[in-house]
Amino acid sequence: MVVFGVEVGGRVSRGTLTFLRLLAWARARQRALWCAAAARQALNQRWKAQAAFAALRAHACSLLELPIAGPSDPSDDLEVPLGELLASSL
Repeated sequence: MVVFGVEVGGRVSRGTLTFLRLLAWARARQRALWCAAAARQALNQRWKAQAAFAALRAHACSLLELPIAGPSDPSDDLEVPLGELLASSL
């Protein structure tokens, strides 16, 4: 079990950073040698941003008293039609 510590605002624990760094290192080994370093950095940055976004989303849902949707929520896979999205923003 891995503790994945993320604060609202984007700060992460040292253990989380180490875990993401090692995970990116392992994933980048599957890439070609010439682009492995760039892949490591890109994966690490992407996963840190996703963790910060998940923390902010969970915090916003708790403030609005909405259910916190997990990654397996099927509604996340549905695209909102453009007309509906624009109509809701007016």
